[in-house]
Amino acid sequence: MAETARAHGCPRYEWEPAEVRDWPVYRYPDEVWRDPPYTLGARHDDLRADLAAELDRLIGHEG
Repeated sequence: MAETARAHGCPRYEWEPAEVRDWPVYRYPDEVWRDPPYTLGARHDDLRADLAAELDRLIGHEG
């Protein structure tokens, strides 16, 4: 079985409310996670592909 690693990168920003900015992103209220402007969708496909390609490049899995 191949070894794998998994990580979640969660950038934090100065414009975020102070009560959640210094804590894990899951501290946001549930309604924020379901609010359409913040949900993950097809508009993120290019970014997701770019991030995956860069990670592959960094670990030597260029294709």
